[in-house]
Amino acid sequence: MSNKFSLALLGTAFVCLALAMPTQAQAPIRVFVSGSGSDSNNCSVAAPCRTFQGAYSAVAAGGEIDVLDPAGYGDLTIGKALSIQGHGYGGITATGSAGITISAGSSDAINLRGLIIDGAGSSSNGIYFTSGGTLNIQDCVVRNIYTGVWIYTGGSSQLFMSDTIVSDIGAGAITVNAGTPPVTLYLNDVEADNSYSGVSAYGSGAFIDIRNSSISGNSYGLYANDGAVIHLSASNLTGNFRGWTIDTGGGSIESTGDNLIDDNSNDNGAPPTFNYQ
Repeated sequence: MSNKFSLALLGTAFVCLALAMPTQAQAPIRVFVSGSGSDSNNCSVAAPCRTFQGAYSAVAAGGEIDVLDPAGYGDLTIGKALSIQGHGYGGITATGSAGITISAGSSDAINLRGLIIDGAGSSSNGIYFTSGGTLNIQDCVVRNIYTGVWIYTGGSSQLFMSDTIVSDIGAGAITVNAGTPPVTLYLNDVEADNSYSGVSAYGSGAFIDIRNSSISGNSYGLYANDGAVIHLSASNLTGNFRGWTIDTGGGSIESTGDNLIDDNSNDNGAPPTFNYQ
């Protein structure tokens, strides 16, 4: 047999082998969960998964989990870029340390929309963020839990929360604890109600900008310590035991002067004013 013929047969064998080998499937960019689903499914719309964690394991980084029907979908730990579309009825009853724990990369974007996180009176956290590039929380409810939304990070992150209610929280409804590099949380059309503290900031890197929001019925409405800064504009700060408090560690709480600050048992006067540049 000639060398040319042998090489031709060898090449043909390699081609046949390559065609016979299965192609490794890529993770889908969009997956689905349903109350009637199963985590043994492939998480497609026709065969949805049952839990957020099951769907998370199946979806590609930067992908999306969509909720098909009202149900409880279990606690979730997020370590990559991800969006969740809960459509206003994607439920989590927090049973572990947190309903949602986020420990993602420095450039990862996390988007949470239309979720209901209920602690059922447990000692858990609602949303616990330790790292990530950006976090956007929209149209969510966090309630009846020990800590509502807790941002505790040593990284530089941009955080946004809008059209969201955080209420009936045993400790802090919305809390940022940050040093260096700084962390900024923007609140717009947010309610922080009926909790031990409404909006709290700790550390020289913590900055919270509150607009068009309501902080009511808390023991402490606004609380700043350890050099943290809170700005308040076009918002209601009413019916709290203490309207706003700067603790002995220092910090700054400032107002644009267009807020309703009334009916607080203590600290009922307006904070110092500032102007947006």
